[in-house]
Amino acid sequence: MVASDSEQARSACALQLHEEARLESTDPPSSTEDDKFLVDWEQDDPECPFNWSTRKKWVILGFYCLIEILASALSSVYSSGIKGIETEYSISQQVALLGQSLFVVGLAVAPLLLGPLSEYVGRHPVYSASLFLMAVFQIPAAYQHNAWTLIIVRFIAGCAASVPLTNTGGTVADLFPRDQAGRAVALFAFAGVAGPPFGPLMAGYIYVQKGWRWIFWVFLIILGALTLVQILFLPETKQSVLLERRAKCLRKKYRSDNFHTDQDKDTIVRAIPHLVGGASGMLVTEPIVLALALYNGYLYGLLYIFFEAYPLVFEKNHGWNTGEVGLAFLGIVAGAFVALLAHAFFERRYQRKLETDRGAQPEDRLEGALVGSVTIPIGLFWFAWTVKQEVNPLSPVLAGIPFGFGVFYVYYGVVNFVTDGYGASAASALAAISFVRSSIGAGLTHVADPTYMTLGYTWATAMLGFISLPMILIPWAIWNYGPALRKRSRHAPDPKK
Repeated sequence: MVASDSEQARSACALQLHEEARLESTDPPSSTEDDKFLVDWEQDDPECPFNWSTRKKWVILGFYCLIEILASALSSVYSSGIKGIETEYSISQQVALLGQSLFVVGLAVAPLLLGPLSEYVGRHPVYSASLFLMAVFQIPAAYQHNAWTLIIVRFIAGCAASVPLTNTGGTVADLFPRDQAGRAVALFAFAGVAGPPFGPLMAGYIYVQKGWRWIFWVFLIILGALTLVQILFLPETKQSVLLERRAKCLRKKYRSDNFHTDQDKDTIVRAIPHLVGGASGMLVTEPIVLALALYNGYLYGLLYIFFEAYPLVFEKNHGWNTGEVGLAFLGIVAGAFVALLAHAFFERRYQRKLETDRGAQPEDRLEGALVGSVTIPIGLFWFAWTVKQEVNPLSPVLAGIPFGFGVFYVYYGVVNFVTDGYGASAASALAAISFVRSSIGAGLTHVADPTYMTLGYTWATAMLGFISLPMILIPWAIWNYGPALRKRSRHAPDPKK
């Protein structure tokens, strides 16, 4: 069992003796105003998250990836109960869909505030508040008797759910040095890709057996239990916050304010507008960031189109109920899982390049995306031409495998490439990509039913496949021309360094 946050704080105070011994072995701490002592990690410091046991780090990351899956699933479980919501409140499908699309809007806008917040107050309180709010707002979602109340509550829950979707990447950076983070980032990417299709998989049979309100009651129980685990047992991982705790203990011990860390508490007021301005600016000035944001947004939007298209295809063509339709999303989940297993191959290639004289370049992180960009249209065209009644329904389910495989590798490649390629500006670039990704996902939620009813199941999906074909060029172009484009960028470090 990992140490709780309160136990970790007591441990930090206890370990101040180590810091004191180091200081006293040279000169005693001065009480003058001019002398300052920087509190930093010692070599092999047991309190540094990089030095925690492998088991402890993976337990922590596994917990937060589980939370990420549930937060992503919470965005899509709504689709399983939408028919019941339409009937009970006598509203149109487009109005009912606002409960899903506004949840995704919450995923888009909230990270611009909550991302910087976790950098300064720590991961633990932000995770705890997020889980608590996600759990609490399932109560009015399940209990209300007004459609607009449900829609508003869903938006608030989406804002809360944005934390694990964005902060888990930060937790990976807290626990693993960059050159050792390949598997951890892969698990983070799997959770982000598998989470949305996992929603209907969970909620379908709940709706069939208990009705749409019980979808939210079940999530209340699950999220409530995980909130208690988070508060009682999960430690703080943000290294600057842990160092600040150590400095606070030393200041108290010596009754001196001369112990400090590199963390500037006053800068949080400037951090939020800086992130928002930096994210919007990178969309305008960085063609790589804009292209990757639009590509990720389109793929994310396809998932939300499928949440409306799958019921049309499998219920009307094959007579499946809502629970059985949820099982159809196993194809996409399986594709993402296959990609997670295959990740070891691409990671070994990357590690070998690190050992060469040339070294590894950020573009090398896109190798999997080169393959995934091709498998995505394969999956879409496969689905398009097998949705007919006379074709075994297993075939369109299996079409989700190459699609899920490709979406995983594009998302995984983008996160790694941007982190390596943009250095100190990576947070702004990822914030921009996340905002565009969720915004497009929210918008495309409302186009699925009209498109499929107008064009038909085959040609509607085929159109999505044709749109994805030119997008294959995006990772391939960055693979070839990325170093030259980054060299001209004022946000990217010099590729030669």
